[in-house]
Amino acid sequence: MSAHERAEAPERIVPPGPPDRPAELAVILLLLAAAAGSVAFVVIYALDRLPAQTQLLGLSLALTFGFLAAACILVGKRLVVTEELPEQYPAPERPEDQG
Repeated sequence: MSAHERAEAPERIVPPGPPDRPAELAVILLLLAAAAGSVAFVVIYALDRLPAQTQLLGLSLALTFGFLAAACILVGKRLVVTEELPEQYPAPERPEDQG
């Protein structure tokens, strides 16, 4: 990135958070597990001769969505920077008062 591009970058509203490598690695592993679960669903669906196919399809979907939900929760709790405001929010203004 050139100095000219850095000068035009918008100012950050929230300062960047410190890197959390273990959380980032856990999110990557959870997303890979979700991808593996979705591949397992396709494989189970393609193999029409499996016993208890419906239960295996349900299990693969449940694991896929569980891993995806865990990754999203981990991102929200550990990787997204939250802003703490020292003062209260201003009272909401009515559009008629702005006239």
